[in-house]
This record gives sequence, C-alpha cells and structure tokens, in this order.
Amino acid sequence: MSEILVIRRHGLSRADAKQAAEAIAQALADEHALAYEWVDEVVLHFVRSGVNGSLSLDEGQVTVRVRLGWLLIPFKSSLEGAIHDYFDQHFSEH
Repeated sequence: MSEILVIRRHGLSRADAKQAAEAIAQALADEHALAYEWVDEVVLHFVRSGVNGSLSLDEGQVTVRVRLGWLLIPFKSSLEGAIHDYFDQHFSEH
C-alpha cells in the first residue's frame, strides 16, 4: 500500500470547512462509487475498492490521509495533485 498525506491550513469556519468536505465527498461518491460517512463532527472516513482514508477538520486545518491499493499506486501523483487542486479552490486561507 502507498499513502498520500495532505495537510492544509484554511481560513474557513468549522461549518464552512465541513460543508466543503461534504461537497467533495459527495462528488467522489457520485463520480467514483466512493462510500463515505462522518464518524463524528470532524472526521470523515471514505472507502472504495483500492482506496480508503480519512479527512479530519481541525481549527484552521484540514488533513487528508489516503491509502492506495497496489493497482492505484501508479496514479498516486495525479491523485495527490487533484487533492491539492481541490484544496486550492475550496480551503484557501482568507
């Protein structure tokens, strides 16, 4: 297994950060058959064949940890880039 870890500071309120996280999780669920659930108010777990991980919201920071199965390791760079792009669009510091 290979892991992607992205930690990003943001300037969103907790409610806005959770809304942004929910939006990406729902988009991934719709587009890639990814299942997700909020474990509590600040931790979202997600899973699909070959991928599992979590997104954690802290005050002013979001952390995404993604574990890739062997078949998805060749796509690690593009997946990590997509995570950074999404954060640039939705979790930018204000």
